Formats: sequence, structure tokens, C-alpha cells
Amino acid sequence: MEGQNSERKKRVLILGGSVFMGLSTLRKLAGHTEYEVHYINRGRNHWNNEVRNIENTHFSWGNRRDREDITKLLQYLSKKLGMSETNKWEAVIDFSAFKYHDIRSVYDALKGKTKLYLFISSGKLSFERE
Repeated sequence: MEGQNSERKKRVLILGGSVFMGLSTLRKLAGHTEYEVHYINRGRNHWNNEVRNIENTHFSWGNRRDREDITKLLQYLSKKLGMSETNKWEAVIDFSAFKYHDIRSVYDALKGKTKLYLFISSGKLSFERE
């Protein structure tokens, strides 16, 4: 008999996700039945709200720039979903940090509750030709 954890979907949390790489990642993960995908964004991107139409995702609104707001939201979601040191987020993928304190507030709120924290910034990509 398999244990309960083997039947539970892998939970992934995406911060940002309404445009570019975040949107593409959100779509890909939502298409895989082994993942339970949650995402947080500010909901301010009026020109691309198609993210809310992606099936098999769970949306939460949060202000990333307000440390208290994002901390409370992350703690609430983690508690609601039973996240702990033994029941962790499979991954937290962060597309929306602009400053060090943005990353630090997420790290502090999720410390010990995620297997992987991945920060990706499309604003810092550069290419050089040889």
C-alpha cells in the first residue's frame, strides 16, 4: 500500500507569472497533472490578464513590495496547505523580485518550507557575441 504522500500532488508556488517566462512556466506546470500550481501576483498587469484563465492554477493577490503583506500571505498559504518542514513546497519560482528585500522577505516567510527556491530575472539577461 502506497503512503499518502505519494498520492499528493507536488505543490509549486510561482511569484509573478503574468508575462514572459513566468506565464510560460505557469502554463507548462498547469498542464501536468502531478503538480498543484499556486501563483501570486499584484494583479496590476491590465494588458495581460489571460493568466487568470489558465486552468488548474490557484491565484492569490499580493503586494510583493510590501514586506508585511507578502509575509502574511505566504504564511497564510503555507498554513492553509499544511506546508511544514516535512511537507514542503516542491519549488518556489520567483519572477518578480526587484530588490534584495523582495527576495529576503520570501526567504524568511518560507524558510524550511520549500525544497527549492529559484529566482529568475528577465531584466538582467544579456547576450554577447564572440
